[in-house]
Amino acid sequence: MQYAVEGTKIYQADIQLGYISETYDSEGPILQQHMDHSTINADTINDILPQFTGMIQQTPPMYSALKIKGQRLYKLARAGIEIPRQPRNVHIETIRVENLRDSLLTITVKCGHGVYIRSLAHDLGQTLGCGGYITNLVRQYSGGFPISDSLDLNTLANSSADFIAHHIHPLDWPVRLLPRYDFSESETLHLRQGQSITAKSISDDAPELRGYNESGQFFGIIQTNPDQNIWSPSKIFQTEDFSHI
Repeated sequence: MQYAVEGTKIYQADIQLGYISETYDSEGPILQQHMDHSTINADTINDILPQFTGMIQQTPPMYSALKIKGQRLYKLARAGIEIPRQPRNVHIETIRVENLRDSLLTITVKCGHGVYIRSLAHDLGQTLGCGGYITNLVRQYSGGFPISDSLDLNTLANSSADFIAHHIHPLDWPVRLLPRYDFSESETLHLRQGQSITAKSISDDAPELRGYNESGQFFGIIQTNPDQNIWSPSKIFQTEDFSHI
């Protein structure tokens, strides 16, 4: 789950320009702002997008599940309490304008873990000088899982075991983008027993590896330590337990 949740995400978002929302989405309350339609166009939007791509600082919204001093922000917000939030470093790889129809802007965002798209919509609106809030948001991709491969719960609940088995990914699916390394049986045994081993090759660009035994069976995630030139077990799976799937 760590890799599925913390991996790359792709969102498609509809942003209503010309308004601001206390929640940064359509739940409101919503206030209309001045919007000069003659100056807000695809070109002006594309001109400001570089400010919101790369490693940026983003302030979490009050209406969020983030905890500060043990309290969920949204609970404080609903009680009419607003507290200062520290900006956090987040990474947004790309933002693409898909459509601008009247004052409704549609964008596609490719980003890392921890990005609040509602905050992005609000900040874009503030930078444009007209305000903006989210009216619709769809997560299209998350940590290796595209929405096109998803099944709705009704389909799943009324499906045969064979149909469900056909849609089950192998255990190493969420980490398939990590570099692969095939270990000898003795190396595999040491790693599965929690021991570190001497690295045969190591790269600063690959802090983690997918580990496979001589039979090509995935058995765990291995950490690399360039300073000590060793491989160490990070997460080891007893894959034999899943042989019936």
